[in-house]
Amino acid sequence: LCDTFAWGSVHALQALAAELVPALRFNGRPHWIQDFQRPGDEVLERALAWIHADDPRPWFCLVNLYDVHWPYLPEGEGRQRLVREYQGPVDGFLFRSDGWEPGYPLDQDDKRHVNDLYEGEIYDLDRLVAGFLDRLDLERGGTAVLVTADHGEALGEGDTWNHDDVREVQVRVPLILRLPQPTPRAERHASAGSGVDVAPTLLELAGLPVPAEMEGQSLLAPLAAGRERWVDDRDHVESADFRCALYRDGFKLVRFGRPPAVRYELYDLANDPGGFRDVQGEHAELFRELIE
Repeated sequence: LCDTFAWGSVHALQALAAELVPALRFNGRPHWIQDFQRPGDEVLERALAWIHADDPRPWFCLVNLYDVHWPYLPEGEGRQRLVREYQGPVDGFLFRSDGWEPGYPLDQDDKRHVNDLYEGEIYDLDRLVAGFLDRLDLERGGTAVLVTADHGEALGEGDTWNHDDVREVQVRVPLILRLPQPTPRAERHASAGSGVDVAPTLLELAGLPVPAEMEGQSLLAPLAAGRERWVDDRDHVESADFRCALYRDGFKLVRFGRPPAVRYELYDLANDPGGFRDVQGEHAELFRELIE
């Protein structure tokens, strides 16, 4: 629906109306006539109802949760526990807020408040997901669960915000797999997993063949040593704004733009986990090898 000409026209009219009439800005929400970000409790209840339906067949259920997403507006216990007192001008709508003053420099109290709001949302969603998993009877051993995210969120690290980039805080996400066993053994791996590994893992768990054209590999087997990973930016449509990243052996190469106007940055993630200091001058040979 969102890709149709009709819906694009509606969106364009909304944007025009918001420019002309301040009361219609709605803190930068792009679709004020329809909200796709359904509350997690509603989504999880509907998922449980479908899972527990009277149907003997094996099932696969994909649950997509938006609660930890812009805008940062915790409403439950997370706000009470984690959002500290704050008197500043920044709210959970951040730069899209109707009250945002362009050019305002965020100080440490402002950034702490935004982080508190985000942590509050995570706390509330954790409790919802925990309740959902408790009702799946996982101790019976017949159900696998994989939890991950499509992106992280920058909350002021290196003055980076939102998720429309390939900074570490934006692309490094949890990936948690619970095997279909009554009491699976807990392990933590530092191996270089990736979102492209999710589909092969689920297919193997289901006993289905993994298509040869899939780039990922199942997480049920040890990951290959020295594995390279690729991250593609899909938030920027202009060639000059495109960026992508290549990971190898603790280093991260980022390419900005497209030929002929291309520039690169190289990060040593072992010594700079956030990936903010360009070290291509210190690793010239590796840099040349990676860009080739």
